Amino acid sequence: MVASRHGYLDISRKRTIDFLNRRQAVSKIQAGDVILTNRRGISSRFISWAIGGKYSHVAPVIKVEKLPNGQLAVWTIDYKIGRSGKLRRMDELYKHKTNFLVARWDKNATGKPVTKEQIDAFVRNSERLKGLKYDVIQAVWYAMRQGHKKSTNKDLPNSRIADFAKRFTCSEQIATAGNPGRKDIEKFNLERITPPLIANPKMSRETETPTSIHESLSLPNTRMRIVSESP
Repeated sequence: MVASRHGYLDISRKRTIDFLNRRQAVSKIQAGDVILTNRRGISSRFISWAIGGKYSHVAPVIKVEKLPNGQLAVWTIDYKIGRSGKLRRMDELYKHKTNFLVARWDKNATGKPVTKEQIDAFVRNSERLKGLKYDVIQAVWYAMRQGHKKSTNKDLPNSRIADFAKRFTCSEQIATAGNPGRKDIEKFNLERITPPLIANPKMSRETETPTSIHESLSLPNTRMRIVSESP
């Protein structure tokens, strides 16, 4: 086997460097973080287009465990089309076909530093929202809204959004866990977080998307900070 610019050894070396960089990025993840991801597949590309951003998915980190091989097992509550919210290990973070960004709650809604008690409550709320069905209608609405905006350069009003109380999109689950309403607290046994954790103050939880969460990281009054991201 001969090494060359496009040879097998060259590709193997790049993959090894990529893996080591990813391992370093993953090592900074902790419970309570929020992970934005995007795979290089057709469905992820379509979702990214539908919501007009770089990332197609977002999930809260519930726990992090160290494996015998030195890698970390990152467990999240995963809401995806065709899949109810489940506790799932995100092994794809180590794969070169997945782009990810890790954000951490830094301030609450009043702009004051987030406390450990607030983070712990966010994690417990996220875990209590598992098992519910994915809100497909809401996701389709995102796509229709984005298509309408691209073709007419006008946005549809938020009041037209179709929403089901017992179904969640991935980003809606994040918003609900950080700032549950009275009905959510009663229906899902969630804890009130005071002051609440809100990623993007400009968005309601029904209009929250991975794109709006990503964009909030660059706002002057951002409530989250970037911890690490894939190479």
